[in-house]
Amino acid sequence: MFVLAVDAGQLESAAKSVFGEGLNFQEYFRKFVHRSVSLPSVIQLRAHERAAFVGSYFLKYLRIPEDSSSAKPLMQVVEDFLSIYEVPIRGFQEVMRIMAHARFRAGVPPESIEYPRDARLFLMSFLRVISRSEYKRLGSSVCCFEKLDEIMLKLSQLKRYPDGQSLARMFSLFAHGFDFSSKEANDALEERLERYFVGSPAEMRSTFDNSGFRGWSKYTEVYQKIESLLAVEG
Repeated sequence: MFVLAVDAGQLESAAKSVFGEGLNFQEYFRKFVHRSVSLPSVIQLRAHERAAFVGSYFLKYLRIPEDSSSAKPLMQVVEDFLSIYEVPIRGFQEVMRIMAHARFRAGVPPESIEYPRDARLFLMSFLRVISRSEYKRLGSSVCCFEKLDEIMLKLSQLKRYPDGQSLARMFSLFAHGFDFSSKEANDALEERLERYFVGSPAEMRSTFDNSGFRGWSKYTEVYQKIESLLAVEG
């Protein structure tokens, strides 16, 4: 008896490239495989399974132990994204590879976590793999909130975000990746503050500004770093 691990979709594509598009792949496959079991996608994993999956990738790609307390907030962000977006295993591997390379800074231990910086780096690495157009938009000088609105809506459906305060904090984490030096950017921000925060306009802006996520790398900087690294590789 032999146990084979295969990507059925890729195998079908390869078989049809050899035998023609008219190949009945299911019948062809049964010539070699008598019993098959499909592994669940990452989005179908239960919470503890997803946590273990993310932990193993943090150890393999980022050299961060699974039980690292300082990495827990960042790992939770990654788990959340894998809960709301369907990502192939190979795609996630590419996300982690990009993130691992871009995290490197001379003199800084690889296990050192800088939560806001690394969370935004993960978002940009993630978008580069699953949505190149959105990745380029966030990496441009234009302050565009549409993708963050989509992410916030999906996150709001998770049990981990039972109240508006936790969702507002996540919005602050990612929104501070934009540059708010223009009037257009500030107008777009003010509109979103009314969705995620409670209080007068001045109170909402103060809560956002004092969330602890200011002063870290912006999406334009992250974009430039990722692109420069990939240009050297390619």
